[in-house]
Amino acid sequence: MSDRRKQIHHLAISLGIVALILAAAGFGWLEEVEVITMDLRYRNLPSTGSSPLALVAIDQDSIKRMGRWPWPRSVYGEAIRRVAGDGARAVLLDLDLSTPASDPAQDRLMAQAIAEAGNVVLAVHMQERTVDGGFLVQNMGLPVPILDRSAARSASIVFEVDGDDAVRRAPPVLTYAGDAYLPLGLAAARLADPQVPDRIPSNALINFSAAGLNTLPQIPIHRVVKGEVEPGTFRDRVVLIGATSQDLRDIWRTPLGIIPGVVIHAAVAQSALDRSWLIRPHWWWTAALVLLSSLALAAAMRRAEWKMGAVILASYFGAVVATSLLLLSSHVMLDVV
Repeated sequence: MSDRRKQIHHLAISLGIVALILAAAGFGWLEEVEVITMDLRYRNLPSTGSSPLALVAIDQDSIKRMGRWPWPRSVYGEAIRRVAGDGARAVLLDLDLSTPASDPAQDRLMAQAIAEAGNVVLAVHMQERTVDGGFLVQNMGLPVPILDRSAARSASIVFEVDGDDAVRRAPPVLTYAGDAYLPLGLAAARLADPQVPDRIPSNALINFSAAGLNTLPQIPIHRVVKGEVEPGTFRDRVVLIGATSQDLRDIWRTPLGIIPGVVIHAAVAQSALDRSWLIRPHWWWTAALVLLSSLALAAAMRRAEWKMGAVILASYFGAVVATSLLLLSSHVMLDVV
């Protein structure tokens, strides 16, 4: 076989291997490998300083100290009153309020606090059940009317999860009976800053590092209710009230480990406030980049022998990994397969 034919033969084999890898990526066969590398990059993203958010935590200590679980809704009303009175820009409640309190007076007290604050976002969720005949029925779990009317708006607590049950992607806008419900974190961010876009890119990932989760102030709710928080703690902040106690089981898998749902809402809110979503380009963008770089390298190495295939394959991973790391600083999460 002539040298030229050998070169063409090696080139065809090398490009065939690259094509197989690209096809596997395109059909999702390498998705499990991809999310592993994605999570490694997540963990190496630098934290972006302090966060303009604060978390009022329904933690285990508060449950022990305040007793009578579940608490009467006047407890949450008092927390809202104190947070709003301290100058919070928006208050987000990650609570299921879809059923009336056993004592109607409790709903009235909470509704009064919500209305007086004027900047409270309540949670809605999707309820699913199977009825006779195997039909799946979906209903929106809206806050009870007296609370819903008092709120600035209601928003969705639904997360999108990947195949490994981890939350990475921006939560969707839910539409039900002609009404659209923004994600809870996005709705709170827009309430605090009307300039925040009301649409999230369809290929956006949550930027957990941008949320400054390491510096997010977390104040136990029992201290807030009892007035044991220093004045100004919540001033000009987006304040989230939600469960952090593992006993309440609102915990989710994420690239940063297992964290409470309310912390994910905080990450969504911060990603929206500073427009720092991580954008994951469509797989064909990566495919085109890799194919072009492989062809260019193959042309440069046209006099090489059998090593060409190994060089092209190694260059595939090297070029994509290097490009991915460079683009990460621009909030682009490039696929690496």
